[in-house]
This record gives sequence, structure tokens and C-alpha cells, in this order.
Amino acid sequence: MSGVTFQMSQYDSSRTYLQDTLYPLQREVSVQVDMPFSESNRLMQGKQQSQCDLNEEQQAKGMLEYYLQSATIHGISQTSGPQHYSLRRPIWLILLSVMTIGLIWAVCGQINNLYEYPIKTVTQVTLNTVLPFPAVTICNLNQFMRDRVPDIPIVVKVIQYQSEYFQLVARMKNQSDNMLDLANLTDVPGEELQRILFDAAPSNGICYTFNGPDLKPEQRYKAVGPISLLRTQVILGNNRSYYARFSYAGIKVLVTHQDVIQHPQFGGWFIRPGVAASMALSRSDSKCLPKPFKAFTNDYCEDTKVDGYRNRLTLYTQIEVEDLLQCSCPRECEYIDYSADISYANIVSQFVETQAVKDGILLLNNSLRENLIDLSIFYKSLNVVEIVQEPAMSLASIIDSRGCPDCAAKDQLESDYATGIPQDRDDRARKRKMGVQACPAFLSDP
Repeated sequence: MSGVTFQMSQYDSSRTYLQDTLYPLQREVSVQVDMPFSESNRLMQGKQQSQCDLNEEQQAKGMLEYYLQSATIHGISQTSGPQHYSLRRPIWLILLSVMTIGLIWAVCGQINNLYEYPIKTVTQVTLNTVLPFPAVTICNLNQFMRDRVPDIPIVVKVIQYQSEYFQLVARMKNQSDNMLDLANLTDVPGEELQRILFDAAPSNGICYTFNGPDLKPEQRYKAVGPISLLRTQVILGNNRSYYARFSYAGIKVLVTHQDVIQHPQFGGWFIRPGVAASMALSRSDSKCLPKPFKAFTNDYCEDTKVDGYRNRLTLYTQIEVEDLLQCSCPRECEYIDYSADISYANIVSQFVETQAVKDGILLLNNSLRENLIDLSIFYKSLNVVEIVQEPAMSLASIIDSRGCPDCAAKDQLESDYATGIPQDRDDRARKRKMGVQACPAFLSDP
């Protein structure tokens, strides 16, 4: 004969005093007994079953009411009260409609911003022990050298009449110079000047390039610290030029990557004559986003590192400065930039220079303060600053739950809590069908 299990609760109202307490306690005792099932106790089983169903219904109703009162979803807590049929309902509907319209407006605004392709910049520092030394181009700012001007009378007349100081030409024409060769002043031991410096003749005067693309990769120099520097003593030769005092005096220094040579007109630093100049370099690597992203505010960049890159070239019969200024040449998406901290000191004072000329110990019979530059170029630090551009937003960032993770967690928790009520009821019904009694008994704290 099968049996059933009854779980009964008895409330004891007797006063009990525990040690170290000053107030009476009340107890509730739960007793569980097994009774054989027979035809005589069928009525008792039915009453007990009804009591269990009533307890389950009350518990489910209490859980539902607790969920409705504690839910954070708009309007859920108002559905269980009498105000559901009052004036608050249309007000709540109006507010909900306004919030829905605002949400749609915000999403549309985000999508509109998405197609403007916003960019965020990530900056990080890379530590290095060895760094390739950059290519250094040195240009003399004085373009009017007598050695470069053909000995044609009409050319000389044109140069004369270009300035109001043409009367000085007759005096300067017969002057001679004893300027030292630049090769004798290089600080690179055991290297001939022709092997490390390559000359060029752009519109900014005579230029020389050190560690440029003309060298093979195995011949290029690297820096292992601040002691790895390039020191050059540049002779300007202002006494060999026309109107040297009335044109630019000094040099222009360009620092670029080893594989790149920049035009002197679009970059570089000016160094005046008569000084010992120190250039402390810092390197930064930039990786920009290609089209449709505007890497340079209002301009796109050219991704030349992509596989299969092709670019249509424009042919010129003769390249002039105007062509370069009007050229819509895009910048590369990946490039290396150098910045420099420059400090100066006078080579000698005027008194020391004058005394050296009198004593005959001066290497040059011309003024050092007008013709000589002592230049040192080195790395300030071997750390490289990497500047990387990334998309500021995407379609996934608009529609996924990353915008409000707390809201998503609350909604998921409330959904699980709400769906847990019928699931718990189904579990109890399944247990009753299998012959297991699941009537709960609530115990108070002891």
C-alpha cells in the first residue's frame, strides 16, 4: 500500500529565555511524518493537497507582486495597482511614447554620426635599444655662388641689375678664397666624404644627404644611444657668392626616414652661421586610417602599404615650384615624423676671433662668425611614440548592449526572475505527478 508524507507546523507560544537575553522568544516547530495511504484517509489527502495548492498559489502571487514592485522597466510597477485604470495610465503612455521617440531620435543621430566616420587616436610608447639613424639633408641657403654662374656677360648683368647693390660686384669678382674643403672637417673616421654624403642641386642651393636612400641597407647607420651622433662642420663660403650679405645666410637641415628624401622647401630647420648647434631628435610613427576616414581633418591619406597598391602618375614636361604648390599630392597613411629640440652657442667671441687672426693661428682667413657652423645631431631618446588611428564607433557599438551594460544586466535578471515563477510551478506539478509531495513548510528563524 502506498503512503504519503505530511509536513506539519506547530506554533509554540510558550515563553523561552535564552542565556544572555532579556526578551522572550517564540518558536515554530516543523514536524514531518509518513502515513500509509488507504481509502480511509482519502479525504485527509484531498484536504492536504488543496492546502498545498493554496500555498503554491499564494507564493507565486507574492513573487509576482514583488517583481512588479521592484522592476525597473518603465511602467511595470504601475500595472498591479488601482491607478492602472486612473488618469496616470494615459500620462504613462504619453511619457513612454516620448521616450520611444527620443530613443529613435538618438539612434538616428548615432547612425548619422557613424557615416561621418569619426576617428579616435591611441598613443603608446615603444622602448628600443637600437634605432635606425635618420637621413639628414643639409642645404646651403645661399644660392648665388660664383662658381655656379656661367661666365657670360649678359648673365652677370642680369644678376647685377636684380639688386641695388650691383656696384659691389666689381669688388667681389676679383676676390679669392682659401676656404677649407668640407671633406677635411668631417668627424667620421676612416670614411671618405663621397661615400657618406651625396650631393643634390635643388632650388634651395647645394645640398648634401647623409644616410639616405642612395646607400645600401647594410651600409646605413644605426643609433644605440645619445652617444651615436652626427657631427658636421659646415663651411658656407659666403665670400664666394654674390650679394651674400643681402640674402639668406646659413643652412637648412631636413631630417627624414632613410628611405625618404623631402623637398627642402616643405620642411626642415634653419641654422644660422657662427654657432655650435645641437639638435636632439625625437621620433614618432603614425598609422592613419585610409579613405573614407579623413585622417587629416579635411583630407584623406593614401595607403601605399596595401597589397597591390597602384597610383596614377601625372607627367610634367618641366617641374616648377608652382607645380609643386598646386599639386594635390596625398600624404601617406603610415609615415615617420621627427621633431627636434635645438640649442645654440656662439663658436667664438669677436675678440677671440680677431686675436686669432692677428696671431696667425686661425684655420680660415675669413670670419668664422659668418662662414662656419658646427652641427651635432643625435637622438634625445630611443623611445618611439606610436600614434594609431581607430574608428571611434561602429554599427555594432550602437545596437549591442555595450552602451548600457548595467541596464542589460538588470533586464536579464528581471526576465529570469519573472520566468522563474511559472517554471517553479511546472517543477512542482511534475513532482506531484511522479508521486512526490512538494508542499512547502515555512520555518521562522530560531
